[in-house]
Amino acid sequence: MRYHTVMGPMAEAKRIISSVEFWVILTLWSAGFLFYGTSFPFDYDSVNYALAIVDSFNPSLHQPQPPGYFFHVLFGQLLHPMIKNPFRILQIQGIIYMTIMLTALFLVPAGRGIRLFLCLFPLPLFFAGAPVIYSALAGFSAIICYQVIAVIKQHRSPVVLAATFGIAIGFRQDLSLFLLPAFLYALRKYQPSFRQLSLMGVLFSMCCALWFVPTMLASNRSPVDSSIEIFHLFAKGSSFFMGTSISEALRYAVRFTLYGLGVFGPAGIVYLVACWKRAAPDARILLLLGISPSILFGLLVHGPKPGYYGTAFGFFLVWSLWAARPVLQMRWWIALTFCNLLFFAIVPPMKQHASSSLTGKLAGQFSAVGACGAAELLRTRNEMDRIDKTYRECPCIDTTGITIDRRFFNYLARYRWHAAIATVSDSNCCNFKKSID
Repeated sequence: MRYHTVMGPMAEAKRIISSVEFWVILTLWSAGFLFYGTSFPFDYDSVNYALAIVDSFNPSLHQPQPPGYFFHVLFGQLLHPMIKNPFRILQIQGIIYMTIMLTALFLVPAGRGIRLFLCLFPLPLFFAGAPVIYSALAGFSAIICYQVIAVIKQHRSPVVLAATFGIAIGFRQDLSLFLLPAFLYALRKYQPSFRQLSLMGVLFSMCCALWFVPTMLASNRSPVDSSIEIFHLFAKGSSFFMGTSISEALRYAVRFTLYGLGVFGPAGIVYLVACWKRAAPDARILLLLGISPSILFGLLVHGPKPGYYGTAFGFFLVWSLWAARPVLQMRWWIALTFCNLLFFAIVPPMKQHASSSLTGKLAGQFSAVGACGAAELLRTRNEMDRIDKTYRECPCIDTTGITIDRRFFNYLARYRWHAAIATVSDSNCCNFKKSID
């Protein structure tokens, strides 16, 4: 073995747990959970995961959608006996995934204050309040980035990296594509022996089998085939390569780019540029390998949500501490943190309704910056709360003239209202469309 002796796991854990900054960050995330969190779904994907947690895991029924994210759902099912609301479970899972990211940041030496700045970018603040899965991208990409760096520096065996990679894919299967180049780059730098490669292959296969086999057994059809089908369904409306127009593909690319401003915030964008300038050429190569696949996917194929930045975000934060070693006095980190907090608090919500005017269309595009701001979380929570109050006593819901996933109503009816509410076209029923106009 060619890796050097470093601080052991117990010593690392003790150092992290004894850090005041570590607990301050967790406290602030928890405050965001309490203030912005919701016991309602954030979007239809939230319903998919909720059904998988409280009903049954079956990707064929989109519980959740293929490929299934088996470890994420299993984790939620383990929490369900203690926490009955699945949307709260999804939020708690998000904070735990971000804690994985936070741990990775503390494993890399850095000065005081910088981790507080990094963990209060708009995206982590958004993840603390929204019942979504994308925080898993940030958490596992961060810990894999740390493992990749350790392997490149010959501080860790690549066997551990292979096992971590296999487990991470069980939470988010797209990590297998997005982080594969960085994984292979680490192996190229380390040049493992045949024995190590064999052990890596065995461990990686075993970790993947832990989620792939149960997913196969729970699905009525191959999760691979289902994933390809749903991928084409989503991407055909946003990707030029899948059949949409150039103008529509460009609109999606512009929106995904603007999401990035909201993900990092103004201080974060400056930080990103500064780290790139300070990094050595080899370090820049690693960053490009770690973030380019997910960014290119969002730009060219399908990037409808700011959470899709999760992989690039987590990888970049850990990389920045290692490659740039940013140094500022504590007061400057606090000032930059406050800048991003202010941005998160005042950025307006994303516009949902299309406009026919050029000005309205441009405003709608630029409003994508606010897709992971406080207003977006509060608007969704208030809208779901209003729907809950409106339909609590309804015998049925009239869905005439709207296109909406009816499972949204079916879920709330069954698990919150404890009733079976029909969604029909009947003027004698509560009218959903009128209630939201």
